[in-house]
Formats: sequence, C-alpha cells, structure tokens
Amino acid sequence: ALSALYKATDGDHWTSNYGWLTNSNPCTWHGITCNGAEQPMVLALRNNNLVGTIPDEIGYLNGSLKSLDLGDNRLTGTLPSALE
Repeated sequence: ALSALYKATDGDHWTSNYGWLTNSNPCTWHGITCNGAEQPMVLALRNNNLVGTIPDEIGYLNGSLKSLDLGDNRLTGTLPSALE
C-alpha cells in the first residue's frame, strides 16, 4: 500500500522522501509513525509535493491507520472508499 502511494504520487519528486522504498521497515520512512506492532498508524505527508491520485491500495492500511494527512499537495480524484 505504501509503495503504491509512493509510485502513484511521484514519490521521487516529493519534498522529503527519506527512507521510502530504500529499506524494508516503513516505520523509519519520512511521515510514518507506527504502533507497537510496527504497523503504520499515522501517515503525515502534508505539503510534501505529492502529485497524482491516492491509490486504492492505501485502503489496505485501514485496520491500523488512525490518521492520514495529505493536505496541501497536488492530489486529484477521490478518497478510496475503504478510507471513507
């Protein structure tokens, strides 16, 4: 789900993409906070030059994700139904 977000929103050109897709532990990636079970709980990428659409795969995080902040980017389309 996280790699799909990176690819769908031009992650190579984000303002900060520290750690993304460079190691296997997303808890160390910029903008991600994990719970005790090392599952993404907070995804905070506000004002980070995300361009594109939010992929449906982000809905796979619905069980652990408590906060999603993608504001002040250039995102188009609708929020995947799994997150509504």
